[in-house]
Order: sequence, then C-alpha cells, then structure tokens
Amino acid sequence: MAVAASRTEADRLAAGLPAIRIAADRLAATVMYGFHGRRQAGAGDEFWQFRTYQSFDTSAAVDWRQSAKRDRVFVRQREWQVTRTAWLWHDRSPSMDYRSHRQLPSKRERAEIILLALANLLLAGDEAVALMDANMRPRAGRSVLDAITERLHIAGGDLPSATLLPADATGILISDFLMAPAALETALKRLASAGAQGHLIAISDPAEEAFPFQGRIRFEGLEAEEPYLLEQADEVAAAYTRRRSEHRRQITDIAGRFGWRVIHHLTDTPAERLLLTIYSTIAMPAR
Repeated sequence: MAVAASRTEADRLAAGLPAIRIAADRLAATVMYGFHGRRQAGAGDEFWQFRTYQSFDTSAAVDWRQSAKRDRVFVRQREWQVTRTAWLWHDRSPSMDYRSHRQLPSKRERAEIILLALANLLLAGDEAVALMDANMRPRAGRSVLDAITERLHIAGGDLPSATLLPADATGILISDFLMAPAALETALKRLASAGAQGHLIAISDPAEEAFPFQGRIRFEGLEAEEPYLLEQADEVAAAYTRRRSEHRRQITDIAGRFGWRVIHHLTDTPAERLLLTIYSTIAMPAR
C-alpha cells in the first residue's frame, strides 16, 4: 500500500515537470537577455578596460605602462567571472506547499522554478552544477539540466544531507527556513566546513510575512500539526510579527557566521527580480 501511494505521488509530481521546466527556461531567458552584452568589473581573466586608479585599488592592479603615457594612474580592469562550481538544494518539506491564495504559486513551485532557472543560467555560462542529495557530481553542459529536472522531486528534504562542499564551491539553499535555527546551524557547519561560500534563498508567502488574518480563524498545519483555533487572530498579530522577526534574525546571524548571505523573497513578487538578484550576487565577486 505504501509503495503504491509513493508511486502515485511520484506520478503526480512528475506530471508538473514539463510546465515547471518551461517556466524556468523562460525565466532564465529573460534574465539572460538582461545580462547579454553587459560587462562587469571583477577578477576574471579577460581584459575589459583601463580606468583611473582609486583608493581601494592595490599597486599590483596598476598598469604602469599605460599610466606613463598620461598624467594619471590607470588600473587594468578585467571582466568578472561567475562561480566555477554551484551546488543547488531546495526544501521539499510539506510547509513548502503553502499558498495563501490560489492565484499565487506555492513556495515549492517558486523554489523549483528558481532552482531550474538558476541552473540554466549557470550552465549557459559553462559552469559546473550539481543538485545536492541527488547522487550527482558537478558537471557542465546542457545535459546536466535534464538530469537535475529528472531528480528534482526525489532530492531534498528538511535540510541538506551530509554533502561536504569543496572550498571553491558556492552552495545555494532554497527554503522557507521554518526550522529550528540550531538544526540549520548544524547543517551549515557541515556544508561550509571546508570554507565553501553560499547563499540562503528564503521564500515566504505574503500572508506569512504580514499575518493579515482577523477574527475567528482555524489554522491547519501542513506537517502533521494539530489544528489550532484562534478566536481573535488579529490580537496575536503583533506577537507573531515579533517571533517571525526574531527567527529571521537568528537565521541571518547563523548564515553570517559561515560567511553565507540570506536573500528574502515573497511569492507575490516577480520571480525575475529574485533570479536577477541571485545571479548578480553569485557573479559579482566581493571586493
């Protein structure tokens, strides 16, 4: 019986893959178009331009030959390069299925589309990409996107498993992070033990952020919690906001201890904006 139920659930999830893949491809194409022909300063190998020396530049960056031709000191600026290896993970816990309105995507849908679109962008730039918890090794090439798509609904869980990221890798964790901060700290400590950098993409439904409920409300959990009845939901809004703000602060502090960053996103805002933020953050090296 359990096997049959699992097979039915797998079939249901797989049925949505073509639509998710199409949406992710379109999203990646939109963001890629915005980056097309756009050059950014960074630590790459390709020469871009000369610019005037500034106080934060090192003497090694100075092009003395070019500077000798003019009355100012010039720096040889190179074009940026994105990360060389990216490890992606998304939360598949039941809380990710929440949506406060049928016209909104669920947190899971938004996470999957962002993951696939980001993989699409990175692979288009000849980067090596892998999906955590999917028995994959980082590889480049467009065929990797097919492998990630096929494994999308079998990889992931409440937190990443014991994957050890190499020091030169970038980890991307996509979740609502409605978990005990201590559990996240344990997972990040393991992932970043070799010095890998990364980002937490915290996805929320707008109702989780604003708590717009009023009057008598019966809340039903998605993870086997007992239903909870509030006679006056608006009376607990302030306490809810404080608890949520404190939880967010703890998650941000934990990420910061390992040199990781947190990017927040609401499902009622454009996915393009989030993907552009993530891709820009990965691509632009820290000064």
